[in-house]
Amino acid sequence: MGNPKGNDAHPITGAINNGMSIIGVGIDRRPVVKGLVLPAAVFLDVYYKNKASKHSDMLYVT
Repeated sequence: MGNPKGNDAHPITGAINNGMSIIGVGIDRRPVVKGLVLPAAVFLDVYYKNKASKHSDMLYVT
């Protein structure tokens, strides 16, 4: 079963591909850009969630 709307399995990768298409990134460079953007996004998400949870723990200290 494939995705009927295109080759991307997830809306996020589809949005990244659309953005790269709009700004003119070559098709041969798109996997490289996705390979850099997606891990960076995951890293930042985990980092800021951990930072927020540490600060929320401090709010409850009496």
